[in-house]
Amino acid sequence: MKPSLRNNSPVFRLVIVLIFAIAMTAGSAFAQTSIPAPSYSDAPDADRLAIQAAGVLSGQGKWRSAWNLLGDYDPENAKPYVLAEKIRIALDGHAQTTMHLVFGFVDLEAGEDLDLVRYELTEELEPFDFNPGELAKALEDKGEAMPPELSLLLGDYYYNVWQNYQGGWIQDDETILGLGLEQYERALAYEFYSAASLGRHSELLLLLDRADAAETVVRKALELEPDNNSFRLRLAEILYTAQRYEEVYPLADKVIETAADDAELNDAYIVAIKAALDVLDAGLLDTYISGLEKSFPTDYMPGLIRHLVAVQLQDAEGADAAADAVTLAFPGNPDVIRSVLSTWLSGNDTDSGFRYLDRMIPLATLDEAKAALYFYWALLGSETAETTDALAAAIVDVVTAEEYFKKTYPEGHEVFGMIEELKTEWAGSISAYEEAVAEQSAAIAAAAEAAASAPEVPAEVPAETPAEETDDADTTSAASEAWD
Repeated sequence: MKPSLRNNSPVFRLVIVLIFAIAMTAGSAFAQTSIPAPSYSDAPDADRLAIQAAGVLSGQGKWRSAWNLLGDYDPENAKPYVLAEKIRIALDGHAQTTMHLVFGFVDLEAGEDLDLVRYELTEELEPFDFNPGELAKALEDKGEAMPPELSLLLGDYYYNVWQNYQGGWIQDDETILGLGLEQYERALAYEFYSAASLGRHSELLLLLDRADAAETVVRKALELEPDNNSFRLRLAEILYTAQRYEEVYPLADKVIETAADDAELNDAYIVAIKAALDVLDAGLLDTYISGLEKSFPTDYMPGLIRHLVAVQLQDAEGADAAADAVTLAFPGNPDVIRSVLSTWLSGNDTDSGFRYLDRMIPLATLDEAKAALYFYWALLGSETAETTDALAAAIVDVVTAEEYFKKTYPEGHEVFGMIEELKTEWAGSISAYEEAVAEQSAAIAAAAEAAASAPEVPAEVPAETPAEETDDADTTSAASEAWD
């Protein structure tokens, strides 16, 4: 077998993937802990009065006092409506918590901010054990009716637990999501919900791969808040996943028209581009990508998306133009160069990558840009090298990159260590290849020499068999077979 020169070490491979689609904005738009305090209109009068008094205190930031009031009123956690309000106070008003199973509270002074108190608090507060799920189950086991307020707030509780302790709570994530979803659906069955709770409800449905049900819930949320762009974007993503592309564009267009911030605007363009790309609609793609570029002129991602889309459309001329434009607009940015190359490499098109670098190097005017371009030229060369000469050329290129890096990067920068590692690795590959070829050649030569020096053995000539003997033998054989 011929020795291989190809370097498969993951440290030196160009394994860089351009992240094209971001499903939703980072974090959740519905991450606030709970709905506004429920009215508890069906609660017994005494319970409702206690809950209202606690609500007044919590509204003043007196979270410890509100918790104590309800604790004194219902120390056994035997009243479902009061338990619901305790969950609200625990979620919204805790100053400390351990796994959302133990809570500590403070009464805020005038002007104090609870989030800041949570961040700065160092002393240990009086701990209160509080496991809403177990307490609610105990009530239900006793035959108590579960009011929708309790179901909804239990849904909020499990949603918050999932957000804060993914993979690290006392129950696994799928169980937590299922428990939260069960409670939200109970509340929804009683027509008890808010726009925010429906947002969280739909998120749990999507996490549990129930997109059809999530669509219904999001549409109900849009009935409450028809101008909510977070709901529009979520519905657009659901419709995109369902391949209902024509329904995606109007939602994306409405968000683009009314976006409150860059995150909404970006996400609207992205979901529209994804939909248009799936159906290879070049006209829509150009419209949305142009809009994205115009909206984010100082960001290189729109240019990289234009390049990626051109490659997907097999528009070689457009891909070259997009790659050149974004590289010249952001000279020397290594993220741009490696993303452009990655897009071509993902389609096994190294030739376009080499031509791109060949065009860009003469146009680069900054030392930093030349350094990055030569560096990736060397990496691409090492990836495709089939001969020692090709790998030696990659070493020359990375040395050239090193000289330009020295003009722009401080001494001791990590890039210089990486370059030394590359040179050592590639030189070692050349040596190992040459040694293997030498060993193979020596083995072949030794085998040839051994064959040449071996004594000649005359070939045996078989004795002639008289015809009559052959016939007798055949006759005997046939008779034996007949007898058998």
